[in-house]
Amino acid sequence: MTPESLRQRRLAGAFVFGWIFFNYPIFSLFNLPLAWGGIPLLYSYVFLLWAALIGVIMLAARRDPPPSGPGR
Repeated sequence: MTPESLRQRRLAGAFVFGWIFFNYPIFSLFNLPLAWGGIPLLYSYVFLLWAALIGVIMLAARRDPPPSGPGR
């Protein structure tokens, strides 16, 4: 498996992760009249999930350093 195809699979996985957790049935689980630190639970969920998705995309799109062989 080439590094480019592995990166594409990871980014596709990040897309599926975001698609599932930003979908309505999951949103309805957090649409409760509760507050966490003064912030409504749904807003906290959206912000934390958004930050996690950015982190997952950052890790998936990261480039590995080029190998340093004896000729370098």
